[in-house]
Parts: sequence; C-alpha cells; structure tokens
Amino acid sequence: RELLSDKYWIQLLQNSPSSLAVWAQIEYNLFTGSISKLRNILDGSNIPKDHKCKLSMYLAKSLNVRNEPGESLHLLSACESGEQNAEYLYLTAEALLMQGAVDSARQVLTKIILENSHEPFSEKARILLSVTGRKPL
Repeated sequence: RELLSDKYWIQLLQNSPSSLAVWAQIEYNLFTGSISKLRNILDGSNIPKDHKCKLSMYLAKSLNVRNEPGESLHLLSACESGEQNAEYLYLTAEALLMQGAVDSARQVLTKIILENSHEPFSEKARILLSVTGRKPL
C-alpha cells in the first residue's frame, strides 16, 4: 500500500521538482513524528496551487489520524474554493468533529451528501453523520 502511495505521488509531482521536494519533506517528518515542522513546510513552499492543495489534504488526513485537528484545518485553508471537493469537505468535517464543533461538522457532512452524491465520500459522510447522532439523509 505504501509503495502504491509513493508511486502515485511521484507520478503526480514528477513535473515539479519543488513539489516533489516538499512531498519528500512531508513524508520524512511524518515518519519521524516531527509534526511541528509540517506546517512550515507547506506554508513556506513555492509550489503550484493545485499541488499545495493536494499535499495539504494528504497531510490533513494524516494529522486527523494523529488527532491534530487544529493543524489539519490550518492546512486545509491552503485550498481555494475551486479545489474544495468532497474529500476536502470530509477532512474538514472530521477535524471539526475532533474539535467538538458538531453542528458545523454536520453542516459540512450534509453539504457533501447533497452536492456530491456520486462521490465515495458521500457514503462516508452518511456514516459519519449517523455516528454524530443525527439521522443521515
């Protein structure tokens, strides 16, 4: 699984050496547990906006797993509105739930279900919404 993930990122970022270098730094710091350095890596990078958003979502997912919702939400703010897809919204909802902002998270989950019904994250949103105590749509 890790090998496939690495291959995906290398292929995605192969035309941008600076993006590839940022991804490598992220991987190293995740591996070593240097969570405090992660924000600076992306904030200080000069990489294409779409790469920055994809890497921010990748990193936010890892931070959500490590129960770092504040950092996760900060990184997700790097994505512009046009890049805020169902995965972005789902990661945002997860982080909001971890922070205790249940009503805000429910609004985001409902938005995923209503606006992205064809996405796999729509079903994940239904499940997460049902766990938060409200009947899913």
